[in-house]
Amino acid sequence: NNLISTETGNLLRVFNDFIMKFPVTSSFQIASSADWGLQQKTAGGTSNWYAGAIFGRFQAASDLSFTLRGETYLDKDQVIVTTGLPNGFQVFGASLNADLQLTKALTWRNEARLLASADSVFGSSNGPSTTDVFFVSSYGLSF
Repeated sequence: NNLISTETGNLLRVFNDFIMKFPVTSSFQIASSADWGLQQKTAGGTSNWYAGAIFGRFQAASDLSFTLRGETYLDKDQVIVTTGLPNGFQVFGASLNADLQLTKALTWRNEARLLASADSVFGSSNGPSTTDVFFVSSYGLSF
């Protein structure tokens, strides 16, 4: 996927997204994604941001799969995510999800995710934190 556009102030933005999938066996697949963005700065020069992830998906049964994911997002110049902190937005994460295919069109996903940052960018009941752990459950409908 590629995007070339202009942003506020008529600044050039280029974004590229690459995805690769590798079927290891009939029940196990590895996939990876890499994102790269570039945007002109108002005062001259350019800013870059990057994201990457690797996924391992195991099809345990015809209606049940598990996916383990590791990911990173680096936006030191705060083009996409503004933090106002010295390191910009630098986050690393890992997650595990289980997908249960309830019907041909309805999937139930449960996911646990851990995110860690170079700076305290996550809100918590104890104030800003460098980590965030959460669990989410959702339904996906396809047609």
